[in-house]
Amino acid sequence: MHEVTLPWSSTVIVASREALHAKQGAIRSFVDLTSLLCEAFAHDSSYIAVDFICSKYHLSKQTAALWHRSVAWACARTVDKRSIARVLEHLRGYSFITAERCPWPSSLVAREICSVSHAPAAADATRDGRLAGASSMEG
Repeated sequence: MHEVTLPWSSTVIVASREALHAKQGAIRSFVDLTSLLCEAFAHDSSYIAVDFICSKYHLSKQTAALWHRSVAWACARTVDKRSIARVLEHLRGYSFITAERCPWPSSLVAREICSVSHAPAAADATRDGRLAGASSMEG
């Protein structure tokens, strides 16, 4: 298994304005369902989650169980403004966008579906930053 710390949430859902308006309910439902699944996976006591981790990442049962207990998932329809700002900084650093054409972080959030927070990003909020299974429109 490889550990990577990202300056933003591990999963962010991106949608065009057209998709947002046409599929707003489906997007909201997807994130809400993903949140329930993350909760169930995180609190699985039947070892189904551990068995999945073993098979997916070729780990021993003991290592997979230790990893499973050490990780926290955050799945919410909340976007941390600083996470967006960090992504924009990286995009500017790689010259994908210019400073003049860089939008305000809050303008990139679909407020019909999620809210903007100023709390630590989901990756920062996990126990050790290894995984924020944050389907964040954050997410």
